[in-house]
Amino acid sequence: MKNGYALATQKGLIEISNKLKSASESDIDELRQLLRIGIQWDTEVTIADSRQQYHKPIARASRIFTSFT
Repeated sequence: MKNGYALATQKGLIEISNKLKSASESDIDELRQLLRIGIQWDTEVTIADSRQQYHKPIARASRIFTSFT
């Protein structure tokens, strides 16, 4: 980790991909239970002369920095 980013390597991403591909449905369900999402209701758009409101879903995942040179 550096500045909040996971410093992924190609080898590490391949390993994660392989584990996910070989995971059982119950393993995947356990991972799904760890996911979180938030929603901002009636959020106002701050554009001049605009009174629009919208609902904004917010999800967060690990930020990954990759550099495969």
